[in-house]
Amino acid sequence: MGLIKVEGELIHDAAVFVAHGGYQIIFNTRDKGLAWVQVGDNIYSDDDNGNINSEKTVHKIFVEKDELDSAKEYTIRFARCIDRKPYFAESGETFEKTYSFKPMNKEDNINIYMICDSHSRTVEPAESGKYFGDDLDALILNGDIPNHSGSIEHLLSIYYITSKITEGRVPVIYARGNHDTRGRMAIGFADYVATDNGNLFYTFRIGSIWGVVLDCGEDKNDDHPEYGGMANFDTYRAAQTRFLKNIIKNKENEYAASDVKYKIAICHVRMDLYKDEYFTRHYKEWLKALNEIGINVMLNGHEHRRNYLPAGRDTEIGKIGYHTVLGGSFERRDLPDGNKIRNMHGTALTFNNNKIDVVFTDGTYQKLEEHIIDIDK
Repeated sequence: MGLIKVEGELIHDAAVFVAHGGYQIIFNTRDKGLAWVQVGDNIYSDDDNGNINSEKTVHKIFVEKDELDSAKEYTIRFARCIDRKPYFAESGETFEKTYSFKPMNKEDNINIYMICDSHSRTVEPAESGKYFGDDLDALILNGDIPNHSGSIEHLLSIYYITSKITEGRVPVIYARGNHDTRGRMAIGFADYVATDNGNLFYTFRIGSIWGVVLDCGEDKNDDHPEYGGMANFDTYRAAQTRFLKNIIKNKENEYAASDVKYKIAICHVRMDLYKDEYFTRHYKEWLKALNEIGINVMLNGHEHRRNYLPAGRDTEIGKIGYHTVLGGSFERRDLPDGNKIRNMHGTALTFNNNKIDVVFTDGTYQKLEEHIIDIDK
């Protein structure tokens, strides 16, 4: 097929989402059509049992981690679907864009930036996330990036942020927030971010970091009138309890692998935040598993504040064996001179020499607060 370099078909740059066992490359286009990714000599399509999807504007394609890490580049391709007729279907010209890729395969001096609770704001979080500049190794989006999933416009805020910060070159890790579960497009939310066989909870490896992404779902009981009888997160949390127990059974291939140096967990909602037995009956089991795994730090959002809570806290669900970092908030202030301050507070994390340097920053890259986690203590 003839290839023409045109970027106008893309709404935002591609994003390389970290998934269990590999990467899922996601990009969004103005029109519905056919999508491919090429890594080295291999071409992968966005397909369904052999049929290349033609009715999508957001395209997600899995590629092997080792393959992309080795190639350090990938090419996305797109062709607009003109008419998917039963016979002699028609598509338009094929467009392409090639991205360099920076694999996160370091043992130390790893720089990760985390953003959460931007609620469909785009400019401010995209600016804050450039704190590390070219030294950024991975980006974490820890939930409530869209204000809700009521329309594609809100979901596209995810890709605006990843496009501006990573430019398709740096791995992205996504954890779903409770606002992500709301609205008609919440049903297919798994099509828009990384999953493990459709699950929004999964384990991952980047460099010497082993991680687990958990999904607390909503922040109220399933029978709350706000959900209109459309929530079943109690069963969903129970499934993640089984998931965590299976991780422990398979620990030699997970967190106990010889090259794992740091162990992190990512979850939008802090598990000891709610005291109701509806939540705690599951979160007690989650905590027990995470303590056995030996998580160094849990990264949370949801509370719209920045905070650090040391390991060893006694809580309603038990003793927290890991350090807790609450990721940040949006700052809005009107100054006496009539100027306005609008920026996003986020979290810069550096993993080095068995320590995790946690720095809360603002949109002007100022350090607001700093904590050093010594994982040997």
